[in-house]
Amino acid sequence: MKKVFAFVIMTLSLYCFAQNDANEIIEQFKQKFLKYDSIMSMKATYKTTFYNEETTYSSTIKIISRGQKIKTEITSDSDEFKEVQQLSTTIIKDGNNIYLINPITGKVKIKDEDKNNYLQDKGTQFWKLNFDDYVYNGIQEINKTQTYLFSKKDDKNSKIFIDKKNLFVVQQQEISKSDTLLLSFENYKKIQSDYFIPHTIILKINGKKIMLMELKNIIINPKVDDSEFEVKEDKSIDIQELMKNLGQ
Repeated sequence: MKKVFAFVIMTLSLYCFAQNDANEIIEQFKQKFLKYDSIMSMKATYKTTFYNEETTYSSTIKIISRGQKIKTEITSDSDEFKEVQQLSTTIIKDGNNIYLINPITGKVKIKDEDKNNYLQDKGTQFWKLNFDDYVYNGIQEINKTQTYLFSKKDDKNSKIFIDKKNLFVVQQQEISKSDTLLLSFENYKKIQSDYFIPHTIILKINGKKIMLMELKNIIINPKVDDSEFEVKEDKSIDIQELMKNLGQ
């Protein structure tokens, strides 16, 4: 009985110790990025390279955000698409709903269960973490860097790694039944004298690099008109005619 009592006391002590660590880390994170709450809007442009087994291709991604609204425009940089730039894809989050718009599919409203796959602010607004949704799991080394590991309370396969030294988010990990998705945030630089922003974002799926995003320019708190987030359906195109033109 004494052994059982001692084990319970030790377990509770360890839990309280870990919880105190978590509270301290969370408070440090919130204090460091408190001034980021002054960011009301943002405009950013990324040079993006996509990889597959056969080739690579590049695109320009422009992101405009204001409050809970965000728009992402993806346009191919490949020469073969110069004549069909209307193939660009736009993703708009109007505050509640998310829409995918391009000439082939038209306007598509994303289902609630799929919204997490289209959250464009995962990398560009890393400081917006709701720690109420996470539990602290201790320290883990990532690429020779000591990090604080947090996992989602309702999904242990959803994890965030925070650099122990500077409290930057360095990785986000999502594990499904078939895939392991890993977002890495690197090359943090100070912009506009006040804010550190990652200038390199890398996406890997099952260990293979799928995407590289490199920040080219960014403006904090620009004036953004509400019309930027109007959901307009692009003019549809003849896909057969498009493929014919690409084959010439």
